[in-house]
Amino acid sequence: LVVEGTGHIGVGSIIDLNNAQVAAALGIDVVIVAPGGLGISFDMLAVNFAALKEHGVKLKGVVLNKVDPDKLPMIVHYYEKALNMWGVPLMGVVPDDPTLSHVSMRSFARLLKAEWVSCPEEELRFFEHTRLLVSPEEHLPSHSFQPNSLAVVHSSRVGAVEA
Repeated sequence: LVVEGTGHIGVGSIIDLNNAQVAAALGIDVVIVAPGGLGISFDMLAVNFAALKEHGVKLKGVVLNKVDPDKLPMIVHYYEKALNMWGVPLMGVVPDDPTLSHVSMRSFARLLKAEWVSCPEEELRFFEHTRLLVSPEEHLPSHSFQPNSLAVVHSSRVGAVEA
């Protein structure tokens, strides 16, 4: 059984029903996905761990998210050492990758409620820049497109892209 909480363990405290209480009521262990830094990141994890402990909920493991690839070995070393004090394993580490936040063709298709008409293998392709071309009078300089750009073009503007 997997239950996704909302935010950190204390979310819901304002109505006296936080995620630790929900986990306790369901009788489930918790895996926390934590920010992948040291310092404040681990301090926040310690607060979450204390809240779980207060409600008798076991912290089954921790997954670190958005870890700076250059600092990954150091962060893993210190997290494993610190988590070991609690008897909690580091279950995984997700390196920070800015491309994960780029919008894919699949996302555009869902947003626009569009039908795929060709190249289904490109649905996970992503773009760093998006340009919208609607006005038939708009002059489009040839240098206006950056690499890895998506142009959303009205059918009357196809000539602007072909130029």
